[in-house]
Amino acid sequence: MSADAAWPGYGVDADAALREQTARALWDKAVTLSRSERAEEAIAVYDEIIARYAEDPEATLRRAVAGALWNKGNWLGESGRFEEEIAVCTDIVLRDAEAPEVALRKQAAWALASKGSALGLLGRSDEEIAVYDEVVDRFGDDPEGAFREPVSVALLRKGLALGVLERWDDANAVYDAIVERYGDAPEPLVRQHAAAALFNKGLRLGALGRWEEEIAVNGMVVDRYADDPGSEYRAVSDAVRNKAFRLRALGRDDEAMETLHAAVKRGERRRSANPTPLSTS
Repeated sequence: MSADAAWPGYGVDADAALREQTARALWDKAVTLSRSERAEEAIAVYDEIIARYAEDPEATLRRAVAGALWNKGNWLGESGRFEEEIAVCTDIVLRDAEAPEVALRKQAAWALASKGSALGLLGRSDEEIAVYDEVVDRFGDDPEGAFREPVSVALLRKGLALGVLERWDDANAVYDAIVERYGDAPEPLVRQHAAAALFNKGLRLGALGRWEEEIAVNGMVVDRYADDPGSEYRAVSDAVRNKAFRLRALGRDDEAMETLHAAVKRGERRRSANPTPLSTS
């Protein structure tokens, strides 16, 4: 549809400001319906936004369409309608993977990762893995690092999907790649993904009976991320517990106690360095 074509209800002289005002009203209506758990009605409004403005050249309206597609896909996924979610995610990628706006390209990267997850939930693991590879191929070499978060998530999910297929060595190779690529990323959340990848590698080694390697990898998680200033990492506490459990199972009770004692001491140091402020209420 050309920029000067008739929009429903306005005629040929409708301007961008009026179109944006209408799109905003529709958006607010859809959000209100969503918050009221009236998902089908919300989806119908998102579909109206998409139908009205899919070809509109205005940047604001392109973002409205992208957001409508994204929210629609989320609702479909949460409702277990994975085939429909996959179709919406595919539409997002086709529309915005090459968009000039970084925000839209990033949303396309997330949509592709979500498509992979939906395929996995349908038991289509090979297709799932191929989609995660597409995320990396399309967005993994971005020089500004804007896509580190969706790419690291795609790689982490790829490792899990390979584990479902019992391709243990391939899964561990992916986990190693995540740590190598993102282990020292500037974003705390991306570093959390690297810590989780390392922890998952330890789990796989333990499941294969490679217990000394499992202990060593859990130790690496703790050594590398226990004092990370960016965030508290669940992978660290899980690694401590798993390492202590395995040491006890091997009859190395003193080492297990030392591992747990060191974790307690680290926690005390963190609390001392970041005391809880006194309430003024």
